Amino acid sequence: MFYITAFGAFIGRYKNGSETLVRSLLKDPLFVDIEFRILPVTWQDFDSFFEAIKHQEITGIIGFGEGSEPSVVVECTGQNIASGIDEAGFEKTDVPINHTLPETNGSRIVGVDELGIQKSDDAGQFLCNYELFHINSLNIQTSAFIHLPPQLDTPDNLYLSKIRTIVIELLKRNIPIKNNV
Repeated sequence: MFYITAFGAFIGRYKNGSETLVRSLLKDPLFVDIEFRILPVTWQDFDSFFEAIKHQEITGIIGFGEGSEPSVVVECTGQNIASGIDEAGFEKTDVPINHTLPETNGSRIVGVDELGIQKSDDAGQFLCNYELFHINSLNIQTSAFIHLPPQLDTPDNLYLSKIRTIVIELLKRNIPIKNNV
C-alpha cells in the first residue's frame, strides 16, 4: 500500500494547495491504486492517521503541504522536534517527537536531482516536519514530504498548471504504478 497525504485549509483560508493537488491526483487513472488522505491541520488528526497505518504493510508515504517558497521543495531531513499551535488551538513547544529516535532522519525519495527540484533540510517544526519525521521513521521504501508553493487565491487550474507536471514526474519515479500510463 502507498499513501499520499495533504493538509486541509488553515483557519482564515479556504484553500490549501496540497489539498488542491491531491484532489486532482484522485481523479487521475495513473494513481488508482494509491490511498489518499487529506488531513486537518492538527497534531491529533495526524497522530490518529499515523496510529491507524503504522502497522500496515506500506511501501511508501509521500506527504504534501504548503510552504513559503514559490517552487516545489522536497524536504530531505526530518527533525525530532515539534512546535507550534495547530488549527484546533493545541500547542506543542519544542518537544521531541519520539524520545527513542535520533535527532534527525532522512527521506527516501529518488529523482529529485534529475528533475531539478529544490531540496531542503529544514521542514520547520510544525506539522509538515512532524509528518516527515514520523514517516521517515517507518521501515518503508519511499518516505518524503514535499512543500508546494502557497495557493492563496490562485484558481485551481492555474495553480495546478504550475506544479502538477513536475509533481507527477516525481511521483512516477517513486510510486509503484500498475499499467504505467
